[in-house]
Amino acid sequence: MGRRKGLNRSESAFLLDVGLVFRLRKTLRRTAVALAEAGQTRLRRNRAILAAVTIRAVLFDLDDTLFDHWHSTNQALEALQGVFPAFRRWSVPEFGARHSHLLEQFHLEVLAGRLSVDEARIRRFSQLMEDAGWAADRSAAVALSPSEMRAAAARMAIDYRRAYVSAWRLVPGAFALLEALHPLAPIGVITNNVVDEQLDKIRTCGLEPFLDTVVISEEAGVTKPDPRIFEIALARLGCEADEVVMVGDTWTADIVGARAAGIRAVWFNRFGAVAPPEPAAVAEIRSYAPSAAAVKVILGSGT
Repeated sequence: MGRRKGLNRSESAFLLDVGLVFRLRKTLRRTAVALAEAGQTRLRRNRAILAAVTIRAVLFDLDDTLFDHWHSTNQALEALQGVFPAFRRWSVPEFGARHSHLLEQFHLEVLAGRLSVDEARIRRFSQLMEDAGWAADRSAAVALSPSEMRAAAARMAIDYRRAYVSAWRLVPGAFALLEALHPLAPIGVITNNVVDEQLDKIRTCGLEPFLDTVVISEEAGVTKPDPRIFEIALARLGCEADEVVMVGDTWTADIVGARAAGIRAVWFNRFGAVAPPEPAAVAEIRSYAPSAAAVKVILGSGT
């Protein structure tokens, strides 16, 4: 038989299909390589971001940093002025300043174990009554006896407490901030107070889902600014000091205390107070809104 001079139509179509398959395979290999390279690039970029962000956990103070103690106190003091006219001689800011001074004074006695919470409240309002000349404003001609004054102060403390608790709320923007932060890093609280009081605030204000640890001075046996209370929080979170940031409103307890423990501090200064000269170079937040901006400052990627 003679030699064929060419391919028939079906054979040509078969070879064309084979060529397409080879070219398709080549294209797929190139695509796979490109995707792998792109994936490696993204992985390297993410690793670089993670390496740059060294913060592994965020610590917060509770009162007037997350929980709005200032608001609750003012609401309660205004309520007292409505019931006890002697307190109306002071403006709410002055009344608040006098009350805050006594609260801190007797609170230290509570933290030291020298006074019960109830006794501290009675003594606080006894002193406020005396400062306001409360007995002199009474219509009775006979001055109140010490026991009567104490009983009046106890009733006043109950009225104050009722109004204070009814006004509990978070600092504006705190909830949204915690929502934004929690997916990025564990969150802890370090607070100076008694356990029952602080846990009640945390539960009432809905903070529990966001908190990975809570360190309260009563159970810790030490108070801020002592570095040991910060070290307890670090141990619970499994972090080193340089991997954590502390956010707080009180300069000595939160800022100085955190820095003494080797922790970067962010001052929550919503009322625009003047910063003391030391320690220098402390980042500052005036508001938690917008939360994205506050997150940047806390994590160290903004000022």
